[in-house]
Amino acid sequence: MNNCTNQRSSRESVELRNQEVKEMQEIMLRVQDVAAMIGVSIQTINLWYRWKKENPEHEMAKILPDFTRLQGQRRTRYWKISDVTKLEEFHNKIHSDYFGYHGIMGSVTQRYVNRNKDGRGYIDKAVNLLLKNNVDAEMVSVIREFLDEEFDKRNAA
Repeated sequence: MNNCTNQRSSRESVELRNQEVKEMQEIMLRVQDVAAMIGVSIQTINLWYRWKKENPEHEMAKILPDFTRLQGQRRTRYWKISDVTKLEEFHNKIHSDYFGYHGIMGSVTQRYVNRNKDGRGYIDKAVNLLLKNNVDAEMVSVIREFLDEEFDKRNAA
């Protein structure tokens, strides 16, 4: 009888441990928790997901994990604890490969900067569109210089 009790209690403890592991994997984190863990601001994460919404087919957009909104919650977004590594990967890649004013995030981050103050906003839009469509960065730089020169010529006259 004692042996049977030991087997049952060991099975129960294994099941309990498995349940605890499952619960740990399903811990949901709010945006402020995720931001603190990665070392970025909430606004940065908001920009990442705004960019993902505008560019769903981009290779980098596929790295960002989907968030969850729990029923009954207002607009609070939640990520699984396992998603934090994907967000860190995105953060590291965005800063190493796609950084800068005219990087892939430019269409979102520069949206309100110099907004058509002198008419150059259309040049910025064209450049961002080229970058968004994976045109070579050097080629985009040459095109931008040409457009800026043409703009200056027309406005000088």
